[in-house]
Amino acid sequence: MTGVGGRPEVVLEGSDTHDGGWKEFEFLYKPGDLSRAPPVVTPHQPRLDWQMWFAALGSYNYNPWIINLAYRLLNNSTNVNSLLKHNPFPENPPKFIRALKYRYHYTKFGNGTRDWWTRDSQEEYFPPLALFQPTLKEFLDYHDTLNLCARPRGPDDYPYMA
Repeated sequence: MTGVGGRPEVVLEGSDTHDGGWKEFEFLYKPGDLSRAPPVVTPHQPRLDWQMWFAALGSYNYNPWIINLAYRLLNNSTNVNSLLKHNPFPENPPKFIRALKYRYHYTKFGNGTRDWWTRDSQEEYFPPLALFQPTLKEFLDYHDTLNLCARPRGPDDYPYMA
């Protein structure tokens, strides 16, 4: 999965226009900034960053939570922003968010740069999304992820644990 062929990663970007000026959201533990060394996190399990890696192995259609994450970033959610190392939109949220898929590779020792990683662009993971798009809300409603964090959990939510 992440051996010789590299490590697939989803990178979220925001912009105030549909056509450009994209800025990357940087997460605490996953590869992003090419010059940042991989962190040592044991015994901590950075779940969001880990899930982002799993999402890169498939499609957002099979990972609807990542669209919910984009929706929360578009709404400048304090809870979600606390999971980021760097939010390039600290005051006002971006108007658009998109996701690109890259393949990360370690650099070779002694390559003359301070970078730990190189990356190759692979493909668009999901297209630019905006709050005013009805399809965004429809997608979240269809997958029932919009109110997932807002509703209280009880024993009826986990029938397989009874």
